[in-house]
Amino acid sequence: MPELAARQAAFARLVDLTLPAVLAFAVRRCPNAALAERVTEAALARAWIDLDEAPADPTLWVLGLARESLAEHLSVADQRAWLLELLADGDPTLRAELQELSAIELEAVLLVEWDGVRSTDLATVAGCSRSAARVRLHRGRGKLDEALGRTEASEGAAVSDAGRVEDAR
Repeated sequence: MPELAARQAAFARLVDLTLPAVLAFAVRRCPNAALAERVTEAALARAWIDLDEAPADPTLWVLGLARESLAEHLSVADQRAWLLELLADGDPTLRAELQELSAIELEAVLLVEWDGVRSTDLATVAGCSRSAARVRLHRGRGKLDEALGRTEASEGAAVSDAGRVEDAR
C-alpha cells in the first residue's frame, strides 16, 4: 500500500506541473472544449500508466503524450485544416499562403512559437531526431515568413490601388 501512495503522490506532482501546459496545448489544437478535455485526459491516463518512465521535468514528455493522444482523436489532415482556419482568422489569402507549410512544419513552428517549447526540446515533443526537428522548424519558419510577407505585400497593393482610385476622383 505505501507503494501505491507514493505513486499517487508522484502522479499528483506530475499533474500539478504539467496540466496547464497540456490543457493549453489541447485547447489551441482542438475545435471544441470537449475534445480538448478528452485529449488531456488521455495524455494524463497514459502518463499514469507509464509513470515510471517520466523524466524529472515531465512537461515535454506529457506534451508528447498529448500530441499522440490528439493524433488518436483527430486525423493529421483534420488537425491541419483546423489550425489553418484558426490561424488565418477568416482571411482566405492568408489561409492559402499558410497551406505552403506541411503538417510537420506547421506543428514544429506552433510547438515553439505557440506552446513555448524551446527549439532544443522540439525533438522530444515531436518524437523525431534533433536534426529533423531543426529542419522542420527552419523550413516552417521560412515558409511562414514568406507567406506573411506575400500576404502583407498583397494587402499593401490593395491599399495602394484604393489610394490611386481615390486620387483619381
